[in-house]
Amino acid sequence: MGKLWSRLGACALLSTGLGSATAQNLIDGGSLWTRTDDGAGWTGRVVSIGARGSQVFTEFEYGNDHVELISAYSAMPVLPVWERGVPLESQYAHVDSADLADVHASVRMLPQASGSNSRVPLVSCWRSSSSTPAWTYTWPGAALQPAKVAVSDDGQTIVAVATSQANLRLQVAIFGIGSGAPLWSGEIANMVGQLRGFDLAADGSAFYAATSSTGIVFDTVTRSVRQVVAVPTGGEAHAISGDGSVFAYGYFNGADVWRRDASGGYARIHQHSLAGSNYCARIDIAKDSSTIAWAFNYFDTNLKVRVEAFDVATRATTMAEEIVGVGSQQNSTGDISISADGARFALGLWGDQSASVAQLRLYSRSSSMPIATHSTTGSVFDVDLSGDGERVAIAAKNGHANTFTTGGSIALYAFDASDLRVAGAPRIGASHVVHLRGPANSPTRLLRAPAPASGPSNFGSIGVLRLQRSALTMTTMPNSDSSGASSLSIFVPGDASLVGTTQWYQGFHTSPRRLTSDWAQVTILP
Repeated sequence: MGKLWSRLGACALLSTGLGSATAQNLIDGGSLWTRTDDGAGWTGRVVSIGARGSQVFTEFEYGNDHVELISAYSAMPVLPVWERGVPLESQYAHVDSADLADVHASVRMLPQASGSNSRVPLVSCWRSSSSTPAWTYTWPGAALQPAKVAVSDDGQTIVAVATSQANLRLQVAIFGIGSGAPLWSGEIANMVGQLRGFDLAADGSAFYAATSSTGIVFDTVTRSVRQVVAVPTGGEAHAISGDGSVFAYGYFNGADVWRRDASGGYARIHQHSLAGSNYCARIDIAKDSSTIAWAFNYFDTNLKVRVEAFDVATRATTMAEEIVGVGSQQNSTGDISISADGARFALGLWGDQSASVAQLRLYSRSSSMPIATHSTTGSVFDVDLSGDGERVAIAAKNGHANTFTTGGSIALYAFDASDLRVAGAPRIGASHVVHLRGPANSPTRLLRAPAPASGPSNFGSIGVLRLQRSALTMTTMPNSDSSGASSLSIFVPGDASLVGTTQWYQGFHTSPRRLTSDWAQVTILP
């Protein structure tokens, strides 16, 4: 495997003793990097974050048609790991990334002839190791925009959906990771009309899709419809939980929540009601089905957004904030994204004319005040929060959505402070740096393993070991300084065979004994 990943000796750090609990200084959260268009004129419209928050994936269109992969560990000025041009005049790009794997997917609509309004979806699967897609699939016929694509957490299931232009029925293609030949494809007879919502369960077992009048839950294993519901007229607020057991959709003045019962069908367990001139604009559901985050736009003044967290078990609203803008430009919801355990979520907004509304807002489900807010140079269109809730990727425009300004950005934020952070894209022939923060003046070690633990090991006040113990190695780092900081530069040899290999990092301080609460997946990039 080369010099970088050579075994450095057995690690016996957990064999004896427990340290006393002390407060630790953490590496600051906030903005990590921003990739701007640098005058190229592209606008950030879609973005996804995957591989345990270590890779950011996006596509652009409107004259700058290309796809990019960016390391989450990049430093300013940000350069993509790779980029690849895609067919010009294609539109309505949509992307998704596997939360736990190095797998990304995109779909975009290709014109059948220059200037034609008839478009065919092109689905692509991507890996970080190459700018050439692992595979592509061209839809069997023209479809209405938009088409959508999603990837399961483990990257083994990719599902794309589109509405046939010929008969207005929902068409589905289910793929494995290894081939662009669908494992199954077909039409859903009772799903007629333009696609309005789509979401894949994190485990890949089912997806939810909706038109303006009908919603379905479709089982990707049995390739059959689990549930059909009548959906009130609304927008794009639709979501399903990680195991497919809960789905929800929004409409004017409310939202409905459905849960699977012992019969295998679904029953509506809650109808959420909100007075005033509003509609539910976006919904996301935690993978563990515990919490729903939803945002409502008020269309009387187009300046107010209300965001709430909803506890599925108790049917209680656990937090709510109303964000009111000023001026003539719309303060609307761009997107919302929730962590796997539902503990935190991110909201992206268009902002307002007076710049009084921060466009990125980070929340805990238990507090109506944001944990943090970040102002951007323009409207946020897309938000993706890593499953662990540690990093937030956004796609934004340079100006407000209501204006005709060009240019944009893709940006990454740390949700809050952390005690381990990797800086620098882990590329062959280059170095990246691991920063730790913990007890002051302590001997410090970097733990590495080729896989995460199948089940984390809890060692009381020492902390939780997240790495595979049987293959654990450690590297001596400089002792932490008086502030508790220690850093180690790691050089990746220029060996092409290392591309695509992965290690997991966690830190350890020996006096007192402390494991870092944070850990990182590091996949070597070309």
